Amino acid sequence: YVSVCLAANGGNDNSSAINPRYMINRTNNSSTLPFNMTLPQGEIWGAGTNGGSEYQAPQLYVPGLFGGSRSGTVPITVSLLPNIDGSLPTAGLYSNVFSGLSATLTFDADTNQSDANCLTDRREKKPIETFTVQATVINSCEITTTNDVNLGSHPASNTNILGSRSNAIGVTCTKNAPYTIGLAPSNGNRDGSGVMSVTGNNDDKVPYQLRSAPGLNGTKWDNNGVTKTGSGAEQLESVYVTVPSADFKPDTYSDTVTIKVNY
Repeated sequence: YVSVCLAANGGNDNSSAINPRYMINRTNNSSTLPFNMTLPQGEIWGAGTNGGSEYQAPQLYVPGLFGGSRSGTVPITVSLLPNIDGSLPTAGLYSNVFSGLSATLTFDADTNQSDANCLTDRREKKPIETFTVQATVINSCEITTTNDVNLGSHPASNTNILGSRSNAIGVTCTKNAPYTIGLAPSNGNRDGSGVMSVTGNNDDKVPYQLRSAPGLNGTKWDNNGVTKTGSGAEQLESVYVTVPSADFKPDTYSDTVTIKVNY
């Protein structure tokens, strides 16, 4: 009868860190990515002596006076975790190598089934073949919030109308990922100069200008975009709008603006 145990520590980078283990960003060594390795029964796979549980296979009966063989596989589940301190990973290739005695096999053999126990009688310990746990974090962005900019109601005599919305756009990008937000009115103007219109018999069109800064002369928000750097969390952007005049037929005017994020 043969009893087989498989154990693993925290890997070559930090042998004592088992719950969780860590992959290091090999691209720039700027951040870590925590992960767990769990056994089929859900326990953390570890080295026994300093955290986690060794895997103990069911006792294997090997027949014959001159030996025989048995083979099998043990599925280990690897799952990514958030960092305990709340920090977010930057883009890059993350890995942790298990070589040498970072992962080991021990066994015990006995003619009596009850006496074969690799946890209590370690007849031989040998390294498991080298393996690597790795994951790639890519730069990515997602538009997570959009809100309308309402300019309100105005008499025809009003000029130089100002409007804004502090949380008009929300974008979530990978930490340190450079990105730009471009805006395009429905008329396709690349300088952010659009017109508001209505459905029906009213042919009037109210011109407006998208801006990334407040004021009548604030920076125009064009199709090339406003440059930002991702934080890993949602970042809210203000949109400013100026309208030269309200001298148009009374009605409710609007336009649809397309948001484009490049990263």
